[in-house]
Amino acid sequence: MLVGAAPDEVSMPRRFTDPNDIAEHIIRDVGTNLVVGLPLGLGKANHIANALYARAAADRPINLTFVTALTLEKLKLKSLLERRSIAPVIERHRDNARFCKIMQRLSPGAE
Repeated sequence: MLVGAAPDEVSMPRRFTDPNDIAEHIIRDVGTNLVVGLPLGLGKANHIANALYARAAADRPINLTFVTALTLEKLKLKSLLERRSIAPVIERHRDNARFCKIMQRLSPGAE
């Protein structure tokens, strides 16, 4: 229960399967001034960040700011050592680690 909330103000958690539905719910619940913190490391909810970005790009009154400790673009592995050490991790997490669409717009040639 939320501290200070009246019993009728508390709602049950909702489950979503579509990131666009989550984005719509967030905007409806929070408003159009969004500051989104993305955690450090693997496991970011990039599919939700992508949905929020797409919604903000389509609706200019939405003010969206991402705050993160890492770049959200796919790593560009140059040396043999880099490719041999980190490429297996990238491949193993490729389906789950959807790189943010915002980087495609900001970085020419980004995947």
